[in-house]
Amino acid sequence: MLWSTLHPVLAIPQPTSSFYVRDDEGLLSPETEDTIVRISVELARQTKAQVVVLTTPDFEGMDSSEYTLSVLRDWGIGDPTLNNGVLILLSLGEGLSRIEVGYGLEGALPDSLLGRIQDDYMLPYYNDGDFDEGMINGYMAIVERIASEYEVTLNTTAPVVYGTQPETLFGWPEWVWIVIIVGIVLVLDLRFLNGNLLSLVFRIAFSGGGRSGGFGGFGGSGGGGGASRRF
Repeated sequence: MLWSTLHPVLAIPQPTSSFYVRDDEGLLSPETEDTIVRISVELARQTKAQVVVLTTPDFEGMDSSEYTLSVLRDWGIGDPTLNNGVLILLSLGEGLSRIEVGYGLEGALPDSLLGRIQDDYMLPYYNDGDFDEGMINGYMAIVERIASEYEVTLNTTAPVVYGTQPETLFGWPEWVWIVIIVGIVLVLDLRFLNGNLLSLVFRIAFSGGGRSGGFGGFGGSGGGGGASRRF
């Protein structure tokens, strides 16, 4: 009794009958769930790697890395010898996305890449309230990377970066508006400022000054490997 009081049993959910998806927050469409299960089954058949998706309202008092690593181990995701399991977690209640990776896939899916996948393919959709699209895009990016690592072919669709639709204002592509705006600025500069603005831009661009920066965003890692992002 004393041991259980000091070390409470972790409240880890159990996998569903399909194993590859458990959507406790009801954020995913049936089509997305079916796609994840179909591709994950085929991926496991060809590589023994397993990619599982879980949505949960909270982490039962644990931090995200402890929770995801516990699920990864408790469910036995991935081959026990190859340790090539991946858990993609989304918690609307916690406002957090995390991808946990077993040691066997750390080389193919380093923490920095996991962060970029979330930043490019998942969080922009989550912030727009489209959790279904964000999840399937992130899932596809992960699966494509694993398939490439094992040199296998899967019937997948390429993930789509948020906001890459070719049509923008009045149906004109974004690059057209950029050209128009730059052209207007140059004309006004030459007409009223004698090219001083253009000269200033060139001096700044080639002065070698300024600060360099890395990839932004909230993040962290733990366990075999992983990255978290808040939204």
